[in-house]
Amino acid sequence: QEFGDIGGTWTLRSLEANVERVCILCGRGIYMAKKDRYISDELKRDMEEYIDGSDNNIFFINTIYEHFKSRLKKEGVDNHYFLHGIMKEIFADKYYINRDYLSKEKDAGNIREEIVKFVAKSKYPLKMDEIKKAFPGVTDIILSLSLNDHDILNFFGSYIHYSNLNLYQYDKIFLKEEIDEMIADGMPHHAKELFERVSSKDPGLLGRLGIKYEFALFSVVQRLFEGEYQFSRPYIAESGIEIMRPEEEIKEFVSGEEVVETEELLNKCEEFHYRLATNKLT
Repeated sequence: QEFGDIGGTWTLRSLEANVERVCILCGRGIYMAKKDRYISDELKRDMEEYIDGSDNNIFFINTIYEHFKSRLKKEGVDNHYFLHGIMKEIFADKYYINRDYLSKEKDAGNIREEIVKFVAKSKYPLKMDEIKKAFPGVTDIILSLSLNDHDILNFFGSYIHYSNLNLYQYDKIFLKEEIDEMIADGMPHHAKELFERVSSKDPGLLGRLGIKYEFALFSVVQRLFEGEYQFSRPYIAESGIEIMRPEEEIKEFVSGEEVVETEELLNKCEEFHYRLATNKLT
C-alpha cells in the first residue's frame, strides 16, 4: 500500500529480504520496525540459562515461549512469532534459529529426533504428560509422529525405548515358543491370549518389563519378532495369514447366517474380544 505496485521490479524473495532487513516478525505475517531493546537483560539471561542448562539440543520456539509466557507478556511479547523475531535478533550469533526451531548445534537434527532421544534416556516407561512437560508447546501431531518411531514401544499410554527393555535371550525363546503354540491352529489370536499364557507361566517376566496390559506385550513382541509373524494390533498370526478386524469378522459371521441368537452373537464377540453394547442390538 505504501509503495504501490513493485512486483515488476522486486521479486517476492527480495521484498521479504528487504522487509526482514529493517523489521522483525512480531505476529503471524506481521512485522515491526527494529529497535535497540526488545526484552530486559534479566529475561534474556534467564532464557540463555534455560537453553544452555537443558540436555536438549533443539527447542521449538513455542516451547521457549510457553516456558516464559507470563514474563514475556509482561514485557509486551504476546505470541511466539514475536519471540521468534526477537530471538533471531538477540541470539543470532549464539544459536541456530530457523522458522520453527532453535538449536544449540549446527547439525543437531530435528525436534522429533530430540523426543526419541529423550524417551531413550529413560529406563522406565514415560507417560505422555511427562513427555509434554519436557517439550512444552510441541503439538500433539509432532508428538504422535515422534512416538511412532520404530524403536519406541507403546505401553498403553506410556512409552519406552526398545533398547531399555530388560530382555534376555531365554525370554525371547520363551515368548517365541508361546506364540508358535498359540497360533498353531492357523488362526489370528488376540494379544490377551498371549498375555494370559505368559502371566500364568512366567509372571516375573511381565513385571521385569513393566508390562501390565496385553497391549504393552503386543508392542514388545511386534518389535521383537517383526517379519516373523503377521501383526495387526492387537492380533498376532502366522506370516501370510490375513487378519480381519473384529467388526469385519463378526459382520461376516452374521451375514452367513439366516438368524443369529443374541447369546450366540455375544459369544462370538467374546471370542474376538470385541465389546458390543447389548442395548444397541437390533
